[in-house]
Formats: sequence, structure tokens, C-alpha cells
Amino acid sequence: MNNNINEYLNDNNIVVFVYDYQLPLHTTDAVENILETVHNVNKPTKFIIIGKTSSYFYQRFLDNGIDVVIRGIAEDIINDVVENINDITLLKQIPNLILKDNDKIYFTKEKKLRKNQKRTILVLFVLI
Repeated sequence: MNNNINEYLNDNNIVVFVYDYQLPLHTTDAVENILETVHNVNKPTKFIIIGKTSSYFYQRFLDNGIDVVIRGIAEDIINDVVENINDITLLKQIPNLILKDNDKIYFTKEKKLRKNQKRTILVLFVLI
């Protein structure tokens, strides 16, 4: 895709990157490819990233166009994040997020999430 996903996007989009060191894509190049992809998008898009590595390097991702970093297990909160992605006030109430508002970084409360919660979640995996 040459780090260009514009042909797959509509007028309002939410792109979820899953990036974790347990995946074979864990390299410095992978981070650069994610950021290049974000910078190449020319349609209204919100970006969410999930994974231990993104939680550790949150500053780099938030400074380069990622809107929300999900810390820890995402399954319990991803639907809430997607539903409220355009409302920073509501996002700040969702646990286990790192986000930026007016150049200030916010860590929402940390909460151990329940295992085996039954929810249907649609995640778009984009291999770069």
C-alpha cells in the first residue's frame, strides 16, 4: 500500500492500529511505517493504537497524529473509545487511555479490566 490507505477511506474514518512487541512486526521500521501512514491520510480520520509498545512510546505516537493510545487490554473499552472518539470530555472518562488535548497529555484512570466479557468488536488490521 506504500503506507497510503486513502483509497480505503471514506469521509469520516476511525483507524485502529494494533502494535505490540509480541507481533513479528515489532521493529523501528514498523513504528515509522505507522507514522508515515498517519501523515499520508488526507481524509478526516481519527487514529487509535493498541499495544504495550504504543503505551511505552505514547509521546511519539500522540505527537505524530495518533488520537488515542489504549493501555492494556482493549477488548473491554474499544467500543466505548470508538463511540466517543469525537468527544474529548467523554474519552477522558474511559479508563486506560492516553490522549492529548490542547498539547497536554492525559492519562485516564487505570483500571484492571474484566476477562471474558462478551462483546463483539470489529478491528481493522492494516499490515504495513
